[in-house]
Amino acid sequence: MKIYRLTPTHLFVLTLAGGIVLNIIFPVSLSSVFLSREIISIVGIGILLVALILNLMAYNAFKKHHTPYAPFSKPKLLIQDGIFRYSRNPVYLALMLSHLGLGMIVDMFWIIIGTVILWQMLDRYIIPEEEAQLHSYFKAQFTSYTQHTRRWF
Repeated sequence: MKIYRLTPTHLFVLTLAGGIVLNIIFPVSLSSVFLSREIISIVGIGILLVALILNLMAYNAFKKHHTPYAPFSKPKLLIQDGIFRYSRNPVYLALMLSHLGLGMIVDMFWIIIGTVILWQMLDRYIIPEEEAQLHSYFKAQFTSYTQHTRRWF
């Protein structure tokens, strides 16, 4: 019997969809609470661009080191350079920033709340499982890496 797990992509889609559904039922826009819609959209586009850059930097590091990009696949080595020198999880950071940026661009408060839920799910369930897997593969090297590199930024 195969056990299916929720992937980070599933969590992204679920929290985004949940935000959209909540917005349909209880519409709340950021612009009605904070700033103008234009400013919120511009900031959202900026955040989305940062997410894209982070994701490209991480993808290039995986490609450079010939190790799989997909979560929970067996890595060939522990990447500690490039963007991974500053964050152990730049892909998940990019995923959360994408979620936040999209919420701002479409001006939906509930998607922003979904970003917080996504962060908690990644931080409490996905990342600890991945880090346990990395520790089993790389042992002391991974322990040293975690002591010198933050989980997020």
